[in-house]
Amino acid sequence: MRRKLSGVILCFLLFCPINSAQKAQEYRTGHLRKIEDINFVLPPGESGTIHKVDCLFYIREGSDEYVARYNVTYFDRDKSKLLKPDTDVSYRISGKSMFVKTPNGNEIKARLCERSGVGLKCGNMTLLGKDTP
Repeated sequence: MRRKLSGVILCFLLFCPINSAQKAQEYRTGHLRKIEDINFVLPPGESGTIHKVDCLFYIREGSDEYVARYNVTYFDRDKSKLLKPDTDVSYRISGKSMFVKTPNGNEIKARLCERSGVGLKCGNMTLLGKDTP
């Protein structure tokens, strides 16, 4: 009896989801002011990842404004076409990422940008003169 009970407890711990450990995703509503294309061509001889889509999302919620960079390589699908500027969107922030919900319920993951003295810093890329949206 004791062996069966320990087996049941082990099975429960391994295979049953524990709801208390899962953090609820909290979405907020913000206004997508604009989507700015920042795709550029690298000069000859420079190496780097070439993106099919590289754009900035400008989202305002009250007095807070967030800028996030979304890029897609040639092997991925562009989901930014599902978003329309000057509309309200649901989004959430997790760490240094912003997740924007599309009208069909999918999420777009973008990297949050930080304002610096010379522009916007989005990961390892600095966009000069982009400090004010």
